[in-house]
Amino acid sequence: KFTSLSTRNLAGDAKCFKLHNQPSRLFYGQIDNHREIYIFEGIITALSYAELTGKDNFIALAGQITPAKYEKLERQFPNHRLILGLDPDKAGEKALAEIRRCEYINWLELYHQMGLKTIPTGADGKTWDLNDLLMYSKGLKDENA
Repeated sequence: KFTSLSTRNLAGDAKCFKLHNQPSRLFYGQIDNHREIYIFEGIITALSYAELTGKDNFIALAGQITPAKYEKLERQFPNHRLILGLDPDKAGEKALAEIRRCEYINWLELYHQMGLKTIPTGADGKTWDLNDLLMYSKGLKDENA
C-alpha cells in the first residue's frame, strides 16, 4: 500500500509527498543483526547510505522526525543505538533542537571515511547530502554544482 512518494532528479532536490489520509510508514533496511540503526529522513538518502557504505542498518522515514516519532522508535528498539542522519540543513537542525537527547550522525567523520576532507557544498551553498555525494562519486554531478 502506497503511503508516500519520494523523487529525485539530477537537477533538483529530493522531494517527498505524503498521500492524503495515509499514515506515514517506515522503510527498514536489514536491521536485525545490527546494534546501531541510522535513521534518515527519506528512502533516497537511506539507499544512498547503503550504496556508499555497503551497510543496510537503517530506517527511512517519509519526512522529518518529530520528538514523538523518535520516542516511539526508542521504545520499539530499546537495545539499539539510534543515530539520526537528518540532512545537514535548517529542517534537520530544527528537528535536532527539538529532540535533545538523541545521537546525531557526525557528517564530517562519515565524509572523512569516504575519502573527503570537508563536507562539500554546491555553488548555491547547499550542503551536500548522501545522495549528492553518491551522484558525485558516480560521475553524475559536476564537482562545482
